[in-house]
Amino acid sequence: MIILAMAIYCEAKPLIEKYRLKKDESYMPFTVFANEEKEILLIITGTGNAAAASSVAGVCAKLDLKADKNFLVNIGTCASASASASDEIYICSKITDESSKRTFYPDMIYKNPFKEAEIITSAVLFGNKNDKNPQNTSDTVLYDMEAAFVWQAGAYFFAPHEMSFVKILSDNGDTEGITPDYITALVENHINIIGEYINRLRDILDDISCAGDEKAAKEKQLADKLCRDLCCSKTMEYELRQYIRYCFIENIDINGVVCKMYEENMMPCNDKREGKKRFEQLKSRLL
Repeated sequence: MIILAMAIYCEAKPLIEKYRLKKDESYMPFTVFANEEKEILLIITGTGNAAAASSVAGVCAKLDLKADKNFLVNIGTCASASASASDEIYICSKITDESSKRTFYPDMIYKNPFKEAEIITSAVLFGNKNDKNPQNTSDTVLYDMEAAFVWQAGAYFFAPHEMSFVKILSDNGDTEGITPDYITALVENHINIIGEYINRLRDILDDISCAGDEKAAKEKQLADKLCRDLCCSKTMEYELRQYIRYCFIENIDINGVVCKMYEENMMPCNDKREGKKRFEQLKSRLL
């Protein structure tokens, strides 16, 4: 299932119409629109950290979510201090909760058509912040009020590679003229590229569902061998298995790359430190 989380109705309206989503009262008190046939569910979270976290957690807890067969996509508008023009669309590769200073990193293992950016989630509107030009190394830093809390709630139900954060730049802190109709038009401007991304995620889920026992066995056999020969830690093992899954879905010749590395005596490794280095080399050769 594709679960979309969007803060306000005017952001969600183009997607509700595109996928013919109908309001589902069974998730009360949360506002949910769904299309069971297309396996898409959209949560109107409300604005702010508490609303975002409680609605995502509350709805997901009611769903029968099967492992490896779901994606959570947070879509919405945002601000940026560096914005000279609005209407750019980004996918967030780094998410920071401004209040706690905690940082989260979605696993960007699937192809997408967006520019990458960092996003900072604040408790107040960007236009009301005293410091609108914080020191940062990223070229583009976005601001919203929900992403970090959608992540933290979603993390109870989804792995890092199963969550995406797509943001459309609406303003640079000056909210004059930012009306519901303007927000709807911004999302509508990007409805095709957003739709392509959602459809791509649905194709990935279909591939996972259709994968036979033989394919799954081959994935496991390769993963078990590499985890052993790369001296993987638990964290590294999890990431490695996700890369292998991605390569099988995308028909990337991971077996050929791995065989070449064995021929070059790069594996098996002697310790975790060497294994981490070889894993990074494996990823660079694959992607």
